[in-house]
Amino acid sequence: MRVINLWRSVLKHNKDKIHFYLCIPEVDYDFFNEKFMCEGDSSITLIKDEDIIEKLGRSYLELYKKTDGRLSQQIVKSQFWKLFPEPINYLCLDSESVFTHDFYISDFVNVDGSPYTVLHENKDFLEFALSKNKTKVVENYNADSIRMMSLFGRKGRIYDFGPTPVIWSSKVWESLEKYYLIPRGISFWDAIIANPSELRWYGESLLAYKAIDLYPIGPLMKVYHYDWQFFSEMNFYGDASGSTYLGYLKQSNWDFSLDYGDQAKRKSYLSRMWRCFKFYFLKLFS
Repeated sequence: MRVINLWRSVLKHNKDKIHFYLCIPEVDYDFFNEKFMCEGDSSITLIKDEDIIEKLGRSYLELYKKTDGRLSQQIVKSQFWKLFPEPINYLCLDSESVFTHDFYISDFVNVDGSPYTVLHENKDFLEFALSKNKTKVVENYNADSIRMMSLFGRKGRIYDFGPTPVIWSSKVWESLEKYYLIPRGISFWDAIIANPSELRWYGESLLAYKAIDLYPIGPLMKVYHYDWQFFSEMNFYGDASGSTYLGYLKQSNWDFSLDYGDQAKRKSYLSRMWRCFKFYFLKLFS
């Protein structure tokens, strides 16, 4: 199971003992509570997806149950901050993530306490895709980026605000609500359904409303978006200890090696299992 690999890597490399949050559907709560809490581990807190969705309003709970997990996960990740009364910075991880290097709070925030922001032009990946004649990948990437930029009236260079793990500030999400969503009479749920890219919503909001100072950094982990990318770059995976990244991530849309139980029947239960084991948060500090 991916969550076990992630958790073991956190235990090994989390040198500043940053608190770990595991967000899961209510139906899976007892399983994970027994799995982790029976060991008396106080460094992890379990949170139900539904507790976060309810912060949007109780009417959204039914929508959550009916929505494809690949969309509802974006809403859960993006609204995690609503559980806390004070402003927070948090590192958002997907379950496919694995740390291979020690990490500290200083990897995620500046000396003045401001969070770093994953922001770059993704040139290495785009050039690699072109070298493999994956022109459609590049075309779709550019089209999605430009569409999101247009919502904020931004022109100029295309930026990438991922991949996960990413560092998010609740102040940026609040600015999106205040200056974009509320004036248009829409919710974040509406925004994600219309344009399903929480990474771009965050990044473009930061550039538009400047809720925090911008300290850009590159990706925190080496991410394999596609199987053809992974098999072309196997040298990294074979020697992760020599990498400058904090770890690696093989996206589960192609890597089935850690599927468990019903998840192994991807064709039948994809939507259901996307809702499980997906969200892992490290709350940095207020």
